[in-house]
Amino acid sequence: MKDFVLTDGGHDTQFRKYNNTDEFDGHPLHMAQFILESPETYTKVLQDFIQVGAEMVLTPTYQATIDGFQEHMGLGREKALELIKIGVKIARDAVELEKAKGNTKPVAVVGVIGPYGAYLHDGSEYQTASYVDHMTTEELEEWHRPRVEALIEAGSDCLIFGTIPALKEAEAFIRVLKQHPGVKAILSFSAQNEQTICHGEKLSDVAQCCWKLAADQILAIGVNCQHPRFSVPLLRSIKEANPDIPLFVRSNSSHERFNTETYKWELTENEKTLQEYCRDWLELGVKYIGGCCRTTVDDISSFREEIRKFTIKNK
Repeated sequence: MKDFVLTDGGHDTQFRKYNNTDEFDGHPLHMAQFILESPETYTKVLQDFIQVGAEMVLTPTYQATIDGFQEHMGLGREKALELIKIGVKIARDAVELEKAKGNTKPVAVVGVIGPYGAYLHDGSEYQTASYVDHMTTEELEEWHRPRVEALIEAGSDCLIFGTIPALKEAEAFIRVLKQHPGVKAILSFSAQNEQTICHGEKLSDVAQCCWKLAADQILAIGVNCQHPRFSVPLLRSIKEANPDIPLFVRSNSSHERFNTETYKWELTENEKTLQEYCRDWLELGVKYIGGCCRTTVDDISSFREEIRKFTIKNK
């Protein structure tokens, strides 16, 4: 299993096991509000994923931004940055608590940075990401830098820039990353079809561009928070363009699809299971595998089993 790395799954789905509430549905900060309100519960959520084999746990900081905390929780800049750092501590606590229980397998804490669209809370990072047409790369870089630096200062083992909808924002992330030469990151894009990311650029072209800019600091490039039916052709397009780029995937549930216009989940029919999609990812050579929205510890456990079987089969 050493050639594959298993990440965690849907935080909000597992969180409901401990707090069956709808209070974070539609909240602008979504799970980031619980950094302040329920840090111990969040640590339990991440422990659950470690217990089923996750080798990477993500910090609850996707929607954690200075502006967001100021606008929706009335917090000042320094307190907002402190909360972002506490997000790293929540994940680190989960790792250490599991280690104390005898789970000695190494688990990395991954600092998560969402796109500007996640702060806007209008679904734009899943649609056309039109905001990038009205911002410069420099403006995006400056806006993201403080939160990236907070995650690094707090001791993240690596970073993931998630649900990136446009090349321009990926370039802004890379600019910040290159200011910290010892830090490595995953670049994960949002896509709603089999070829292009949400702003319209071909994923294969975007991946090539990013790899040329920062290959020495990029752990992998891939997709997250999309229906898994799109994942295989998208990832294959990267591999065909440049087989040297390690691949990453964190897909949503296969039996539901998020409607970006109504902002609601809708059932899909005649879909393969996530476990079946996992077999496709393994055959394609995807290195980092995990779950995103509506996925559970059971999904991560099934991925672990598929990795085990695939590894034995291909010895």
